[in-house]
Amino acid sequence: MENAHNDTSSSGMGSKEFTLLVALLMSITAISIDALLPALGIIGDDCSARRQQTNHNCSLACCF
Repeated sequence: MENAHNDTSSSGMGSKEFTLLVALLMSITAISIDALLPALGIIGDDCSARRQQTNHNCSLACCF
């Protein structure tokens, strides 16, 4: 009696599934950055950042 779970083609993630997963994760990152952009001024005020440096420092902090 053969076991249906021994089929190697159905185990693991295929190339198409992996590509789709990576694309979805990247799109979630882009959406979260877009949601954060309107609040950068408020975040800078809470961090006592000067207005001239707020965009650069917050953008750098968001990337890393």
